[in-house]
Amino acid sequence: MKKIFAALSLVMMTSGMFAQDKFYTDWYMQLQGGVGHTVGETEWTNLLSPAASLSLGYQATPTFGLRLNANGWEGMGYSNIKFDSYKYNFGQLALDATFDLCNLIGGYKSRAINPYLFAGIGGNYRFNNGASLDMLPAENYYWEDPTISLAGRAGAGIDFRVAPYVTIGLEVLDNMLSDHFNSKVGDNLDNHWNALLGLKFSLGSAKKQAAADAAAAAAAAAAAKEAARLEAEKKAQEEAARQKAEQERAQAAREAQAAREAQEKAAAEQRAKDRAVTENVLFKLDRWNIRKTEDEKIDHVLEVLNKYPEAVVGITGYADHWTGTPKWNMTLSERRANAVAKRLIEAGIDESRITKDWKGSEENPFETPELNRVSVIVTK
Repeated sequence: MKKIFAALSLVMMTSGMFAQDKFYTDWYMQLQGGVGHTVGETEWTNLLSPAASLSLGYQATPTFGLRLNANGWEGMGYSNIKFDSYKYNFGQLALDATFDLCNLIGGYKSRAINPYLFAGIGGNYRFNNGASLDMLPAENYYWEDPTISLAGRAGAGIDFRVAPYVTIGLEVLDNMLSDHFNSKVGDNLDNHWNALLGLKFSLGSAKKQAAADAAAAAAAAAAAKEAARLEAEKKAQEEAARQKAEQERAQAAREAQAAREAQEKAAAEQRAKDRAVTENVLFKLDRWNIRKTEDEKIDHVLEVLNKYPEAVVGITGYADHWTGTPKWNMTLSERRANAVAKRLIEAGIDESRITKDWKGSEENPFETPELNRVSVIVTK
C-alpha cells in the first residue's frame, strides 16, 4: 500500500513539474457501451456479450484523476458437457485511478487526442445465473443466489476532443474477477474483457475557472489599453499644438491655391460639357449612304469639333437584328461607320481625332429596327 501511495505522489509531482499551461481541476461524466468477452475454454465468439458503463470522474492534476465507475450487463459461460453457452448478469461498482500519458510525458496542454491508463478495485454483484448443475463438471463453483465478490480492473483508453467540453473515447479493459464468476473451477481468476465506446462530458467547474481567468485577463488588458490610450492622446495633443502654427501660416496659401484650382476645374468641366455631343445618324434598310435629313446632325458635330480642337470623336455603326444575317450586318455597320467618318474627314477633321467601331447586329442599343440602323457619334 505504501508503494502505491508513493507512486501516486510521484505522478502528481511530475504533473506539476511538466505543466506549461494553466490547469483547472474538473468533474466529468462518462457514458460508454460496447462488447464484453468472458475468457473460457471455447471459441471467443461463443463468449461475447453486451457491456455498458457509467462513470463520474474528477481530474485532480494534469496527469492524475479518480472516477467512480458502474458497469456490467451480461457475462457468458460455455458448457463442455452440453456444448452450449449460458448467460448470467452482473453489475459492478469500482473506484479507478486514471493517468493521462501525454500530460505525464509532455506537460499539460489542451490536446485534441489524449491517451490514458487506469486501474481500480471494486465489488462485483452476480445474479440470474443461466447455468445449471447438469451443464457443469462435477467440480464447479455453481452459484444460484445473487452473490458479491471483489473485482480488480485495469485498462487503457484514448479520448478524441470533438467540442470544447465533449470527447469521444475508446476504452479497452480487463475486469479481474473471482474464479466463481462463470460457475466453473479454474486455476486462476476469471477475466471479463470489455471494449467500450462512449462520450465524456465536462460538468462545468473548469468552465467557471476559465471564465474567471478570462475576466481577470480582460480587466488587465482593458487597463493597459486605457493607459496606452491616455498616453497616445497626450502625444497627439502635443503634436497638434506643434503643427498648429505651421498650419496657420500655410492656410492662406492653400486657400488661394484651392480657389485657383476650383476656377480651373469649373472652366474645364464647362468646356467638357460644351464639347460632349451625341448624335444618331440614321440609315435606311440595308443602306449606308448618308441622307440629306441627317446632314444637320453631322454639321452639329463638325461645329463642336472645330470649336474645340482638343475634342475627339467616336463613331459606332449598328445594324438591326430583325433583318439580314449576322455576317452581312457586321459589314453593313462597318460601312455606316466609315461613311460618317469620311464625311467628317472631308470637312477638315484630322483622322487622328476619329475612332471608329462597328457592332453589326450583336448589339442593338434601341428598341425598334429603324433606330438601330444607325451610326452613333459621340464627342468628348
